[in-house]
Amino acid sequence: MARYFLAAHVFYCMTESHAVFLDLKRDAYSALERREAEALGACVRGWPRTARPRPGVSREPIAPSDLIAALENMLAAGLLTADESRGKDAKPVALQPASAAISIAAPQPPAGPRDLQRFIGAWIRTTWMLRVSGLERAVQRVRERSQKAGWYRDDDCFDAATVARLLAIYLDWQPFAFSAIDACLRNSLTLIEFLTRYRIYPTWVFGVRTEPFAAHSWVQQGSLVLNDTVEHVRAYTPIMVI
Repeated sequence: MARYFLAAHVFYCMTESHAVFLDLKRDAYSALERREAEALGACVRGWPRTARPRPGVSREPIAPSDLIAALENMLAAGLLTADESRGKDAKPVALQPASAAISIAAPQPPAGPRDLQRFIGAWIRTTWMLRVSGLERAVQRVRERSQKAGWYRDDDCFDAATVARLLAIYLDWQPFAFSAIDACLRNSLTLIEFLTRYRIYPTWVFGVRTEPFAAHSWVQQGSLVLNDTVEHVRAYTPIMVI
């Protein structure tokens, strides 16, 4: 019987070579080799027990002593807990695969003063959250607001033409506020803050890849990518979806 739970503030995904963990409290990633990670199915509730073998990688069972050591390290790091009230089932995230990126047709209607006001408000809010509140609080804010939005998050309520216009406005003003180079987190959160001011609530996605390791963040609505390309985001395995 599983004795441990994934800590409530931790998210994970399985890549071909590793299990990767995102600790929101520490705003840090860590990884466990896949051979060790697959053995956690007997100890961690909800952990997947089956996996596709990776070509050329050994699938010999892990020694019990190595499994105990891995569990002790994860407990010490706060990734796992034996307290059910402070943990959750280790269920992988669910996300509709990206199939297209939003298209911005030209020309777009001109932006108005209220649009600029909302962009500035989104930029200021994001800057404050990332500098003062931290990633965990930013994620909590987006999650709580999205849950309250209810049916506004449904694909049937998503107006691609309206979002394309707002995205064009955002892209016009974003370079004056900050550089989007190597700033996917700030870029995605600012876009989400901007769109929510129009009662549009897209999905905030965090993804990782290994060999070499890299982390990325983007915004998606259903299978439609709003601030990236399909080819780029498909290189990442989703680890957290808000």
